[in-house]
Amino acid sequence: MKKFATVLTVAILSMSTGKIWADGIGLTVSGALTLFNPGDVPLQPSGVNFLDSAFGAVPPGYGNSNTHGTAVIGSGIEFGATNGSDFLTIDFSDNLNFS
Repeated sequence: MKKFATVLTVAILSMSTGKIWADGIGLTVSGALTLFNPGDVPLQPSGVNFLDSAFGAVPPGYGNSNTHGTAVIGSGIEFGATNGSDFLTIDFSDNLNFS
């Protein structure tokens, strides 16, 4: 009887859920790239967000070029940042790619 209840529950749940896309196409994501100093709390960004286009570190042509640190996952590269000598891009696709 316990197996039947489990199978019935799984069957009902599989029929009631909609599709969930693993690639996230169309989702809006926020990006934060900050520099940490000694004593800062990890994973709690403070200070300048270099993925926010308002601070001038985002080159044109990326998803976050005019959106203040947010981008919509799509076919283009979502996030880009540069300090003049180093260049960082973040592209959401089937796999998360950093370059």
